[in-house]
Amino acid sequence: MKPEGTASFAVTRINGSAGTRSATCSTVDLASATPGLDYGDARHELLNWADGDTSTQYCQVAILPDGVPEGSRRSG
Repeated sequence: MKPEGTASFAVTRINGSAGTRSATCSTVDLASATPGLDYGDARHELLNWADGDTSTQYCQVAILPDGVPEGSRRSG
């Protein structure tokens, strides 16, 4: 399924900038959105910060077209 767009989530390094750091983005299945139907999976996106780097990085999650108007959804 071809994405209709992308949701972008900012990730900021906190507690200093010494040393290298990495973080793995992941999606969590909680509400009314269905993985693979409403959005793609971000589990394999790795963010890396070098020593001294405090830049904001972004996780990207594809928004998938499913043909259901978003206003008609309910969370369970």
